[in-house]
Amino acid sequence: EECTKRGIKVSNVPDYCSATLSEFVFSMIINLTRDIFLADKHVEEGGWDFALFKGVELRGKKIGIIGAGSNGAAVIRIAQGYGMKALVYTHNPTNDKAKELGIPDFVSLEQLLKDSDFITVHVPLNKQTFHMLGENEFKQMKPGVYFINTARGAIVDSNALYSSLENERLAGVALDVLEESEPIEMSNVSDITRKIVQHPRSIVTPHIAFCSEESMQRLSEVSVGNIEAFLKGEPRNIVN
Repeated sequence: EECTKRGIKVSNVPDYCSATLSEFVFSMIINLTRDIFLADKHVEEGGWDFALFKGVELRGKKIGIIGAGSNGAAVIRIAQGYGMKALVYTHNPTNDKAKELGIPDFVSLEQLLKDSDFITVHVPLNKQTFHMLGENEFKQMKPGVYFINTARGAIVDSNALYSSLENERLAGVALDVLEESEPIEMSNVSDITRKIVQHPRSIVTPHIAFCSEESMQRLSEVSVGNIEAFLKGEPRNIVN
């Protein structure tokens, strides 16, 4: 807003990591449902008991996708490849957008929360989405749901998330972001964040879902291209 007031053009790098991020989402889902980390540790410690690790099949399950931008769209495509049914919520649904995404229609947030076996978050953080998922929303979720957030931590109320882990409404949680502002010093995080990180049914990674060799290459190329275009008087990817 301040740049717009001052007549300064701002450009961004759109859709450089949707493939990388969506693949990461499913790596999280598979780790949650198949206990791969725990099974590996079990073998390292001398065990070999498959009965401890009965997993969950993805085929036929419902995955709730909150947000229908480039990242959400990429998750939909992978989900369909697994034979999952995608329930998609967006704040601006249209028939044309649903057709573009290859889904019959969008659903309400309430229906998504109630019916999904997996829920993954793909909306930006702003005034409207801050704590978009709080106590009321977690109470609406199907018992035994798996929850994944690779968007922004403050979209989710950490206290509500932890309570849902403790009362076992959530079967498991995978987070690539936390509610604290980055960069995060783990020695200084809140008590509730520490409890989430240390919970036996949580997987937490340090905001790496977007990061791959290919996505970083695209980020660099488009950034340089934006600068070159501006110098030629042909600015592109302008957001204001």
